[in-house]
Amino acid sequence: MVKSFKKILLKVVNLAFKITIFLRIDILTVLILILLTKKCNNPGSQRKYKVLCLSKSVFNDDVNALAKKSKEIEYLLFPRLHLLAIFRQYFEYNDEVYTNYHLVEMYNSRRELLQKRYMRLLAGLKKLLKFDAILSGNFVYLSQQEFAFAARNLGIPFIVLYKEGMAPVESFEPFIKTYYNKVFTGDRILFYNENIKDALIKASVPGLEDSISRVVGIPRLDLLKSIKPESDAKMITLFSFFQKDKISSLFKDFVDVELLERRSDEFHLNVIEFAKRHPEFKIVIKTKAGQTYVDYVHDLIGRYEVDLNIPNLIITNSLNVHSLIKRSVLVLGYMSTTLLESLYLGVRIASPDFSDMSREIVFDYFTKNKELVSYINCYDDLERAVQDAVRYQGYPPNSSKFLEEFCYKTDGRSCERVEKEILEVIKDVC
Repeated sequence: MVKSFKKILLKVVNLAFKITIFLRIDILTVLILILLTKKCNNPGSQRKYKVLCLSKSVFNDDVNALAKKSKEIEYLLFPRLHLLAIFRQYFEYNDEVYTNYHLVEMYNSRRELLQKRYMRLLAGLKKLLKFDAILSGNFVYLSQQEFAFAARNLGIPFIVLYKEGMAPVESFEPFIKTYYNKVFTGDRILFYNENIKDALIKASVPGLEDSISRVVGIPRLDLLKSIKPESDAKMITLFSFFQKDKISSLFKDFVDVELLERRSDEFHLNVIEFAKRHPEFKIVIKTKAGQTYVDYVHDLIGRYEVDLNIPNLIITNSLNVHSLIKRSVLVLGYMSTTLLESLYLGVRIASPDFSDMSREIVFDYFTKNKELVSYINCYDDLERAVQDAVRYQGYPPNSSKFLEEFCYKTDGRSCERVEKEILEVIKDVC
């Protein structure tokens, strides 16, 4: 009953937001944005500084880790997607605009109007929320670029904790090419590891310089230091992957996209088939938060006419990632930090094998560390992976050196490094 009421209330608030931006009643827009902004820190805690964080899944996990560890900063989660709704009043959000936004002059007059609008809204948010800096998980979205521009014009520090680019070094070339028309606006950019930092600097993105770049690690992994695995020998978790997001758009020139997506479908279907054949196992398919990702799994089931009368199968987009990992005897996924987190916790992992899909691009974290993962090409491989995970439970492979390459350091101090950089920028700019 309470959940239903909250959903209805949220729909009403979002409708009110659309009306206020359409009518350009900026003060009401500001008030609604404040209403939708959430505190991350423990209630009642007093901290010297406030940071407004542009909410996004995965990035929010890092923010929540920072909030739990912080003694000086209060973190606020701001509804990032509402910036896009305002952006769309001035521009269509399509490939042409996305590609040419910083390259052609015809957009300049509308950009100026948008920037002034963001500045008015941001000035109101700053006055009422009294935050000291803005933290984002990305800088490539055009709406966020203009928001960053507005922030800097108002003297508000803008920092990026860059959550993208977690890929093998061998795959960085096409990744770098996607940045040729991008611009970085901010006071500091923080990276998960050295490889991502080096790749972005190599891309020669205007505004992104080595002097404002730092490597800090992955904040959410700090919370794993206090977690002890509680593996249930009868629980398996698949962290679902959606190739249209993950690979297809970025590497479409290097791979047969249709075949890659079909093989990804087959991997998911094999997991569902395992659930049907093994009612003694609890199988969880965890998707990202957005409805698109949940729909992908349900559409897959409908498309292949899978009988969903499988009581031991759970499809969810809301269960806690770390809770699922620590209770699983085997974690399945693909090119996901959940696999790294699983290794961190000593839980065995398995992944589809797409190594034959391209000679030019590496589609795998573990190419040089194959002993850390069980590869699955067919249903029988999945059966063997589960058997091995049960048999060797409690004897995880040594992954410390591998994890340091992707996560920089596994010393539990990433939050400390991030906060140090945030405080330094605040004190320098303000």
